[in-house]
Amino acid sequence: MSAPVTIAFDCEWVGRVDRVRKRRYNHILNYAVVVECAGRQTKFIYYTTGPSKRHRLTIGGLIDRALRRALSEGTIEEWPDRVTMVGHFLRADLAAHRDFWAHKRQFQGFGKTFTGTGLLFSLDDDGAGAQTSERGKPRRSQCVFVDGKAKRRVIVRFVDTMLLTPGRGSLETAAQLLGMSKVALPEGYAIHEMDRLLKENRAAFEAYALQDALIALLYYLRIRDLAAQCGLQRMPATLAAFAIAIARREIKKAGISLDEALGVETRKRTIYSPKSGRMRTIRVRVPAFSRLVNEERGAQGYHGGRAESLTNGPTELGTFEDFDLSAAYATILCLLRPLDYKGAWKASHIDDYTPDIMGVAEVKFKFPEGTRCPCLPVRDDNLLLWPLEGVSVCTAPEIYLAKTLGAEMEVLDGMIIPWASDVPLFESFTRFIQEQRDAARKGSLLAQIWKEIGNSLYGKIAQAVHASSVFDPKRGQHTRMPPSTITSSWFAAYITGVCRAVIGELMASIPQEYTLVSVTTDGFLTNAPESALRLDSTLCRMFAEVRQQVFGSPKFLEKKHTVGQVIAIKSRGQITSEFIAGHDEPVLAKAGVKPNVPKAEHNDYMLRLYLDREVGQVHRQSSLISLQEMWHTESDLVSIERDLTLNLEYDFKRRPVRPVERVVRGRPHLAFDTEPWRNAEQARDAIEHFRAFREKRLLKTLPDFLAWEGVMTVGPRVHKAGMNLRGGPAGILYRQFLRALKREEWGLSMKGGPGGVTRTHKDIEVWLMSRGIPAKADDLKNAGRDASKLADHTIWLNEETERLLWIIVEEFPEFDLERAIAPECVERAREVVRDLRAA
Repeated sequence: MSAPVTIAFDCEWVGRVDRVRKRRYNHILNYAVVVECAGRQTKFIYYTTGPSKRHRLTIGGLIDRALRRALSEGTIEEWPDRVTMVGHFLRADLAAHRDFWAHKRQFQGFGKTFTGTGLLFSLDDDGAGAQTSERGKPRRSQCVFVDGKAKRRVIVRFVDTMLLTPGRGSLETAAQLLGMSKVALPEGYAIHEMDRLLKENRAAFEAYALQDALIALLYYLRIRDLAAQCGLQRMPATLAAFAIAIARREIKKAGISLDEALGVETRKRTIYSPKSGRMRTIRVRVPAFSRLVNEERGAQGYHGGRAESLTNGPTELGTFEDFDLSAAYATILCLLRPLDYKGAWKASHIDDYTPDIMGVAEVKFKFPEGTRCPCLPVRDDNLLLWPLEGVSVCTAPEIYLAKTLGAEMEVLDGMIIPWASDVPLFESFTRFIQEQRDAARKGSLLAQIWKEIGNSLYGKIAQAVHASSVFDPKRGQHTRMPPSTITSSWFAAYITGVCRAVIGELMASIPQEYTLVSVTTDGFLTNAPESALRLDSTLCRMFAEVRQQVFGSPKFLEKKHTVGQVIAIKSRGQITSEFIAGHDEPVLAKAGVKPNVPKAEHNDYMLRLYLDREVGQVHRQSSLISLQEMWHTESDLVSIERDLTLNLEYDFKRRPVRPVERVVRGRPHLAFDTEPWRNAEQARDAIEHFRAFREKRLLKTLPDFLAWEGVMTVGPRVHKAGMNLRGGPAGILYRQFLRALKREEWGLSMKGGPGGVTRTHKDIEVWLMSRGIPAKADDLKNAGRDASKLADHTIWLNEETERLLWIIVEEFPEFDLERAIAPECVERAREVVRDLRAA
């Protein structure tokens, strides 16, 4: 068997704008190529002769030049039937070829990039095209004749090394993992002006370009060797695919049938192949009936990770530590065993649901007053909330924790699926991964790759549990993401349920005198020292036992960051405002914002952006054109700048309480604690009201909070009376005053004006306008309509309403405060009146 041939390639370009079509495009400068076979290498650069697409190479033309050059230099000894094309972020470099879009339906879309397997290319400059070979096997003849000329063909697999890099990192990340580095551009040059570098320093340009292609090649070869060392017959296209392949191998070695454990059956099916013109038999995996009927129940119990901000604004100064569960999902994988779907049974008693049970139930619940962190999730459309009471579809470990927290619960509908055996399904996989990580040097390429592979398995278990779509280049449209070979809604629900329960147990153990800032999936941020946490409770102990058994140590909590002050924005949004000596790494989650500065400056950028934010502020963000848009418009990979409305306000998953102002970087800013909502309806109501509130005001100061509190306090009363909150508390007072005046209620009357004359609508308009209140005579006419409701106790006092109340009482001293003003604000209203009379 001939040694495999690999061609790594990378393009350099500069951005241009088509003045006629007003579209961005890339002027491709070159194709840097490195060919490898049996340790031998050929390197060269092909330069284009102009900026348009007609000056670009075809894919077949690039392969042809690469193979001819390799033959001439002795890197390869004969024309290969197959080659592997390698690049880092292929979406960029494939689109740099003249004929790519003509064959865009031949490629696959994966992870926001393009890949391809079994594509048959004619090796010529004119690009006779790509075809998909039948079942990925080489055609009998690798030579065809076009216009009387012999042209070779080769089957190509396209591999994107980005999909094989931990975190799908950059080429620089791949280089660092190899112990290499990208070539630095000479001083005074930038990546967006490579044409100038080529013109003024060709040697530096070539060193930069060839190094990029070489990094992609060497990284691919390293991962290919890793696959061979693992005994994998085929090199996986992604690290997640590595995880599946290794898991299947380890499960098979343990003598377990993966299909039986997952409730899957294999069936034969005969299909017709249009390409071969023949019938052929294939094998398909389908869920067994016993699994199928319970699949949706498991999916309803799958919620993902917990994400909440339990404070908002700057914390007090202190020592705040970011605690994480060690390898949370990889550890919980070891608790999974084969399932007996046929033995599934209805479970209606709370005591049936214990931490080691595979169960999902719809539960009606109510936590005791004062519970800091209720633990039963409630899904409300796209929101995941943790209120004091409601109905939750949750897992057995969460039900058990809720019971220990004193919740009253009733099982409305529940199902338990027994374990088919006590043999851990994924423990051997986790052990293997851990052994590889232990054998690798900490922080090395191998250690990071093995960590990513270990963490990827959960994602494949949860793939397509909830319906989601992906763009399919072969069809040119979004299609439903298919399940993986190990997808299991019940396993996904249990993994995340155990994680939420363990985290919930730890959060509940934090004494009240400490601040709990936020929780995100498998970690939380607090100023409580580890010694203040209870680590020996039931769920923590279960987690620690698995850690001891598989990882050799019961320690399961690790510190990620230590800082002196944090600004909590919302779920998945935190900024570090004060550091502690010896701890330079910030706690930073950017709440969806993409800072337009180098990564090292992101924390300071976010801090300034948060403190200086304004109502309706727009933030310009640059992002790459999407795979879908790129496909439909047949564009190069270009950046698109978009103006997005900035939203760094609290998300109101919890109820704000105890507002204060704290100093951060010498500036006062609002901060508040939170407590759980009574129910999901309260949360949704607050979220919707704040959407309207933030159009005119943000939560930056104590008066801002008081204005918001007024909206939320009188809001239910206003809605109950059939009114709206337009204009906030001041708008409500204005409309209610006019309605009471028109109806002669609340001590008001149109009679008794200056000289005892009855006031007209115009008189009221002129009076209000003279006091700086925008008013129209029609407002008073509308106030008299039957549809204009008048409701007692709907006026909330803040700076704006106090000023308007002063104006009203000055003109109408008989105004009935007790009927108009919310009970919480009556005493303050009396003070306003006393101040007026004293003046």
